[in-house]
Amino acid sequence: MSFRLYVYYMAVGGAFAALLAWMITRAVFGTAGQTETWKLLLESSAKAAILGALVGGALGGLDALSASGGRVLTTVPNALANLILGCLAGAVGGFAGELLALTHPLLRIVGWVLTGTLIGTGLGLPGLAKLMLARQDLRGAVRKLRNGIVGGTAGGLLGGVALAVVSAVLSRILGEHADALSPSAFGWTVLGAMIGAAIGLAQVILRDAWVVVASGFRPGREILINKPRIAIGRAEGCDIGLFGDRNVEKHHAYILVEGAEYYIEDGNTPGGTFVNEKRVIGKQRLRSGDRIRVGECVLIFRTRARPWRLVAAVPQSVAT
Repeated sequence: MSFRLYVYYMAVGGAFAALLAWMITRAVFGTAGQTETWKLLLESSAKAAILGALVGGALGGLDALSASGGRVLTTVPNALANLILGCLAGAVGGFAGELLALTHPLLRIVGWVLTGTLIGTGLGLPGLAKLMLARQDLRGAVRKLRNGIVGGTAGGLLGGVALAVVSAVLSRILGEHADALSPSAFGWTVLGAMIGAAIGLAQVILRDAWVVVASGFRPGREILINKPRIAIGRAEGCDIGLFGDRNVEKHHAYILVEGAEYYIEDGNTPGGTFVNEKRVIGKQRLRSGDRIRVGECVLIFRTRARPWRLVAAVPQSVAT
């Protein structure tokens, strides 16, 4: 999917997951609340754990889906891992937030910031662990982890503030009828949307390199380059799946990340891999804007402009 749709679905997915979490906690815990401090802390932790589990699982699944070319089954492991990590994130954040709220109610926002940070962290942990076990370059996974932390923290802060404001405003407006239209339902929905949108935006804004499918299977897709080796082909396990083209081999080509540089390598295919209509021999360096053709499919390679690259591209003026 495109990056615009990715951010949109992350926001909507986070919102619906949070609303579902509110419905579950409402059914399980009711509206009365606890009066004893330790019971209140445990209940808040449990509620936030449910929220974190559903939001984390939804965002983890959507993130994996965006990179899989729509292959739903391949997203299940990532969604389950993030559901578990999100549950832990919510439990910790909910407990911390409620504990701080005993001092001042607004300090509960700190708990939501912590929850968002940990959910964002969880988004990058499965990929990082996989690369660590394979003893591969971790830089791409670390960048994704960093982006998730930044987005989760921002989303938790914005969502926590929005939750406090929405709950306060609706409670004031509705008065004694607040229970009939729970302010927390709106607040949790906004919180989930904020966390999802912020994590999605961070992944997009802070991206280093990506590929746009110009023609072929599902044109318009944008795929982040966040692994040391990106497989292109029509096999189910390929990072960039190009299905339906018989001229594309199961494992046709590979984008390789070496330091700050990106390369493409053909997989010894009979049809070959082409960059700007020149056949790739061995390993070829990629530059932003290069057109990669495999079979009848065309991919556009893009990189984020860096200050040092811009300076290097400008010829030095001759002093007069």
